[in-house]
Amino acid sequence: MANGKVKNCSSKTLWVVENGAGSYPARAHKLSPGFQSPAELDADGFKAVDGTPISGNASWVKIVNWSTADVSDAGAELAKGCILCYGVEENEFGPVTYDNGSGWGEPLS
Repeated sequence: MANGKVKNCSSKTLWVVENGAGSYPARAHKLSPGFQSPAELDADGFKAVDGTPISGNASWVKIVNWSTADVSDAGAELAKGCILCYGVEENEFGPVTYDNGSGWGEPLS
């Protein structure tokens, strides 16, 4: 069963990173507005593709344990809507491979 989850309720595309129990390189996928990370995936973090800050942080936001992050618009920023999520440095997940494909994730229900 997956742990972390991201629900993109914002108008921005997000990167969602999975670290696969510490395997490297971590892999990031594009999550479009109106989509959520797949149920079987353990999302470890997220950030905006265009660099828009999320709750004051311009880098990755790390998801702790079984948390769900509801990302939404908040003026010029995005809000993370997650108690057990916090901003981390860009290198938090080590080397990251970016999947630039589209259509990743599941529609929000």
